[in-house]
Amino acid sequence: MPGGWEGFAGHFDGDPALFHEPLERWYGERSGGFDRVVVGTDYTPNRAAMIASGRRAPVVLQQIVTLAPGGAAAYLQRLGDMCGPVDGSGHFSLLGAYEVAFRNGSEAVVLWSFPDMRTLSRVQSRPDDFPAYAAWVREAQRQEKTHVGLVLRPTDWSYVR
Repeated sequence: MPGGWEGFAGHFDGDPALFHEPLERWYGERSGGFDRVVVGTDYTPNRAAMIASGRRAPVVLQQIVTLAPGGAAAYLQRLGDMCGPVDGSGHFSLLGAYEVAFRNGSEAVVLWSFPDMRTLSRVQSRPDDFPAYAAWVREAQRQEKTHVGLVLRPTDWSYVR
């Protein structure tokens, strides 16, 4: 959010309709789920940087991870420490990593970018083909209480599609 937490507060205080209008007005074709306020890690690019980079994410694996209270910051720091070799593999990359606000440091959202479903399927079925990622998975499993993955395809109008 531009302006950090002050910008966040100003955004909502400046437009009270955000709390009262139908979701369809704001989200168009959205079909479910619920919102989270997320805080990006220092290694997660903001929207402007993402657009400027020209990065694409035709297939996204969204992981919602529950951790012990207060565990999100350390989990995300460790992911940042380990993601360089994954990104350097050239097969897929970390798109973004976020701590979920208002959850007592107990939830994180991680987004992975894949060039296609075949690559995602290979990572799922044969993680040891990707040693840096397999090492991260082993590390993550020691910290995670729950882990839910969801495969997404960005809409046609998305700047990462």
